[in-house]
Amino acid sequence: MLDTTKAVDLEFPAADVLVILAAAGNGKTTRLMQELVDALDTYRPDEIALATFTRKGVAVAMQRALSAVPGITEKDLPYFGTFHKLFFRSLGLTGKNIIERKDIEKFNNLLGFNVHLSAAFDNQTEDDKLMQRYDSYRSGNATGVYVESLCDEDRYTRLINAYEAFKRENDLLDYHDVLLRYKNEGEPLNVKVALMDEFQDSTKLQCECIQKAFGHCERVRIVGDDYQTIFSFAGAVPETLIHLASKYPTIKLEKSYRLPKAIYNFSRNITTMITNKVDKDFYPVKTEDGSVDIISDRKLLAKKIARSIEKSAYKPSSWYLLFRANCFISSMADILEDAVVPYYTNKGFCLDKNILTTISRYYKYRNGLIGSKKAMRRFMEKYNIKSFDDDFTESDIVPSNKRFMYFDYVEKYGIERLLDMVSEEPCVLLTTTYKVKGGEADNVAVFMDATRIVCENMVSDLDSELRVMYVACTRAKEKLFLVSSEGQYGLDGIIEVAYGGFYESA
Repeated sequence: MLDTTKAVDLEFPAADVLVILAAAGNGKTTRLMQELVDALDTYRPDEIALATFTRKGVAVAMQRALSAVPGITEKDLPYFGTFHKLFFRSLGLTGKNIIERKDIEKFNNLLGFNVHLSAAFDNQTEDDKLMQRYDSYRSGNATGVYVESLCDEDRYTRLINAYEAFKRENDLLDYHDVLLRYKNEGEPLNVKVALMDEFQDSTKLQCECIQKAFGHCERVRIVGDDYQTIFSFAGAVPETLIHLASKYPTIKLEKSYRLPKAIYNFSRNITTMITNKVDKDFYPVKTEDGSVDIISDRKLLAKKIARSIEKSAYKPSSWYLLFRANCFISSMADILEDAVVPYYTNKGFCLDKNILTTISRYYKYRNGLIGSKKAMRRFMEKYNIKSFDDDFTESDIVPSNKRFMYFDYVEKYGIERLLDMVSEEPCVLLTTTYKVKGGEADNVAVFMDATRIVCENMVSDLDSELRVMYVACTRAKEKLFLVSSEGQYGLDGIIEVAYGGFYESA
């Protein structure tokens, strides 16, 4: 049963409202562009707002709009942007008002805290967790992700008081401050049409701002998927979208253009277990079967990845390796390095560009292709090179713990090919599920490793974990691998139930 106490009851009294529900890979962006084209038949471009929660989402929508509607430019669409950016502009704020990384570093140095500007997906410090608790409070939702019993209340009070004082003294605002100011002081946006994407990610505070911004609009389109509400740690809840779907006319896009049959059947088993939802199918258009396999040997997985990317000539988005948290990525990265598999993380290519450039210079000096003798001597002295007859592993070009790893990659791929890989689109990406929402890859490996806090929260909020699992699994276009956990805590239980049902139905 829907807990309406968590939902924001949005009202659009004068509007033609339509809720569009679309599961993974179901063409919601295409439908949203259709709604935009339809709106442009009646309204001027500057009377239309298209808003979502990520810059990537806005960029995709903008690109689609410019290609779909001949003759318009970005300047004709001033109300295309993230919700935050639209509210920020409406308040007349400038970049100098917004807290940045350098400000956070100053705050830490002055007051002895250890906070990061954005730590939602990175390895969090204790102070990051306290700040996340504060952000959840300001968002208006209790997330359940932060375990209250672990909170150092004295440090929490000191941190938040110091943080607020620091912002006041330096005339700075953070993300939540902008939303709170718009909620209290902002004016409705000067538009008649509101097209809103990824609505399932909205928090209570964001919904209150949306109500002020678009409550007067003549036409409202709300697009989302309650199955994909995965940002619960930031205060997002599915109840508002579910409530809107019960209140206003709703259509469901139920054809998946991404998933083959096997992955569809498996992911369908996951959504069947979700209790709080709008039930919808998302049957596949593809005729291919695809595959879903459980794998426990990570070295075997690395060999599969190596063969696959070589066969595909390192095609972009060949593989996603998806983890519940960043802290689990390094162990699999080590296995890929042992197998000499090129991979990428959110920080970029697995090998450092500057080190590769220096190795390239080393080979050019060795082959007499560049530089004067004086420059070569300086280079040799800087990197402790005794002779160019030696391998670069005998020098200080590469940190000692990585020398032979770099040597293996250079020997297999060549230095120039590795330098090209630095700037190419990732063929193998190791990241969290949260970072690839909206993305897709030919092959996806989903790792069942989890932290103790995740497992503790899963007891009281299984739906949230099922949604994260659903998003991870539905990134796969061809093959899905479910990688058994290695530590004390894991999500294997979810997979055993879902996979058992999948196997029985196969």
